[in-house]
Formats: sequence, structure tokens, C-alpha cells
Amino acid sequence: MKFKYNIWGIFLLLQLACNKAENIAPVVLDLQVDVEDQIQKLSYVKNLVEFKETAVLDGLKLYSVNIQNQTDAPLAFHLIAMDRAKANLKLKTISLTKDSSDYELGTVKEMATQSPYASKIQFAVNGDFFYWQGNPWGPFVQEGKIIHDKFFDTWHSFFAVKKTGEFLIGGNLNYTKLKDSISEGIGGVEKLMSDYAMVSHANSERHPRTSFGFNAEKFYLLVVDGRKAEHSIGMSFREMSELFFSLKVQHALNLDGGGSSTLIQKEGTGFREINVYSDAEPRKVANGLAIVVD
Repeated sequence: MKFKYNIWGIFLLLQLACNKAENIAPVVLDLQVDVEDQIQKLSYVKNLVEFKETAVLDGLKLYSVNIQNQTDAPLAFHLIAMDRAKANLKLKTISLTKDSSDYELGTVKEMATQSPYASKIQFAVNGDFFYWQGNPWGPFVQEGKIIHDKFFDTWHSFFAVKKTGEFLIGGNLNYTKLKDSISEGIGGVEKLMSDYAMVSHANSERHPRTSFGFNAEKFYLLVVDGRKAEHSIGMSFREMSELFFSLKVQHALNLDGGGSSTLIQKEGTGFREINVYSDAEPRKVANGLAIVVD
């Protein structure tokens, strides 16, 4: 009989605990940030030389930043912030390649100009790493059409916009399960943020970079100038991770960089490069990622 009462006592305690848990309010994250203030607080920033904020559209801002780092070297970058709550702002992949039988390289401006969304694109950047024959290293999906679904290696990552509108970053295992649910998809390599935590990287080299990050409220595109000592020395993976961490980004991914790093903005009926690219002219790349407005 004693054993029976103990069992019922445990049951009642568990029931009370469950009822109590149901009354606990869910944790709501405060994802709002002051971008200028957060940049000034970065560990590698000595002086904020220039900070320009431009409201491009409702829910879409461009930040153009020049800093002096702790070794007195210059660092310049552009940061685009897109409000995910604005249903008219969307992410689309772009490329000159239409199917896997005919890969073609092109500059970001060429891809944007020839895109079916050309009149709607506000910004576009270069995308995945690629082979010089034109095929990207990772998967590539446009409007639900799978153009490339192979991975360079097991460590290659991808970013996808699902048909439901959900954003995600994954690898080759979950891509196989998810590929039929993807609307737009593009490959990348180094993860910079994972579930609000910085991802550690041994590589401390600074280069021109293209990357992005997002949380439930914002999507950020980052393009860093580099390899020009008088203008900008570029960023390391850690420095990009710290920047995304300061912006309360949940997940972030590095795209192709170096001479590939290109950022274009809509200008009149065309586009212009607004970053200082490191090669003599904009490089031809395999694909890109664009912010479009419906």
C-alpha cells in the first residue's frame, strides 16, 4: 500500500510541474539593434571614420562604413538590412545558367540585367564558390528548379528559401531531404554564426568578403572591401562573425570572396557596382543572390 501511495504522489507532483510549466511565458528575444552603436563596440574598431545610413525602401537600408582598426589600418564595408516582415521584399538567386547542360559565368551586373526580376532587383551580390567551367561548388535552385545539386565536399553548406518562406542554412545531408521543398537555394562554405553563437575558425587571413546572416526579423548582406592597403584590408572570418554576433544574427554563412566580392545597387533602369572590387574589373562568377521588391 505504501508503494502505491508513493506512485500516486510522484504522479501528482509531475502533473503539478507540467501545469506550472504551461503557465511560463515563452522567451521573447529582443532582436532590435542600433547598427552604428554596435559597430563602434566591435573589438577591432579603433575609430569609426564614416557611417552612412540610407533608407532605400520601407524595410530596406544600406549602411556604408569606414573604420580604422586597432592597428590603424583602414577597413571599408557595406551592410544591407532587410526587414523580413515586409512581404514585398524577397530573396532570389540569379545566374546566366538556365540548366545543368550549359553552365555560364557572368558578372553580378550581367546576371541582374538579364534576370527575369531585373526591374525589381534593388541589390545583388556574388554567390557560391565555383569552377572556372561555370558550375558552382554547391547546390543551386531557382524558382524551385534544381540547376545543380552536387556538393564540392562534405563541409560545403547551402542557404535556402523554402516554398513556405522559411530561411535555413544546412549541409549535404539535410539538403537531400529538403531539396524538393526549396524555392531558392545557393551554396556557401564557412558558417559564421550558428543559433546565435559565433563559429570559431583557425583561418585569420583578411580578404574581401561576401556573406550574409539572418534572424527572425532581419536579413543582412555584408560585402567587405579588401586587398587595397590605402582603402581597406578586408576582414577575417572571426571579424565577420563578431559583426553578425553584435547584430543578434542567428545564422550566418560565408559566400565566395576575394576578387569575386561584388555588390551592385539599382540605379535608374540599370545597376552599378557600389563596392571597391579588388580585381581590375568585376569578376565573372557562377551565380548570385538578389534582394527584389514586388
